[in-house]
Amino acid sequence: MKISFKVLFGVTLSFIFSSCLLDSDEDWSATSVCPVSKRGTFTDERDGQVYKYTTIGKQVWMAENLNFKENGSECFVDGDDCSGQNGRFYYLWQAFCPTGWHVPSKEEWESLFKIMGGKNVAGLRLKSLSGWPSLNPEDNGNGTDDCGFNIEHMITKNRKDEYRARYLSSANYDPNNIVYDKTWIAEFKSYQNNAELNDGFIKGESTNIRCIRD
Repeated sequence: MKISFKVLFGVTLSFIFSSCLLDSDEDWSATSVCPVSKRGTFTDERDGQVYKYTTIGKQVWMAENLNFKENGSECFVDGDDCSGQNGRFYYLWQAFCPTGWHVPSKEEWESLFKIMGGKNVAGLRLKSLSGWPSLNPEDNGNGTDDCGFNIEHMITKNRKDEYRARYLSSANYDPNNIVYDKTWIAEFKSYQNNAELNDGFIKGESTNIRCIRD
C-alpha cells in the first residue's frame, strides 16, 4: 500500500505537534495528579514514628525521609538524634522500610518523574518551597512542592560541598555483592529543575531513603 507524501508529511507534523504539547506540559494539574485528600500519616510499628505520606498518581510515597534506627545507620551530624528533615543515612543492605512499604525501584522512580510531568520539571515540582541554597544571589533553588513530597535540601554525608538530595533505589541489589556493585540513585539539585537517575552510586556509600507503599 502506497502512502502519499502529503499524508506522511501530515502525520509527521501531527506527531511533532503532539510531542511539543507533551513537552510544554500545559495540562498538568496537581489537583488531579496528587489531590490533598489523598495525603495523610501512618505509624511505623517498629518504633512508633509517625510519617507523612502523599499519593501521586497510583503511587503512595513517604513524604519524609526514613528515620528508623537500624544498626550502622548514621545521622548527618555525628552525635545527633537524627531528628528533623534529614532522617538517617543508610547503606542499601540496611534499607528496611516499614511493613507494607519498600525501597523504590529504578522503574518506580521513573514512573514518579513521568507522573510529575517528566524528568525536566519533576525536580522543581518535588522539591520543598524553601531551604534550597542558590548558587547566585538572583537564583531561586527552591521548588514548588506541588504534591507535598517535600524533598528538602540534604547534602550527602560524605559530600558536604554539594547542594542536593539523593535517594537510594533497589535496582540491582545483590546481598552477596554489597560493596563493589553499583545501583541507581535519584538525585535532585538546588540549581536544576530536572530530576536525575544515575547508575554510578556505589553501594558502599550511604544516603537517604524514601519508601513507597507495596
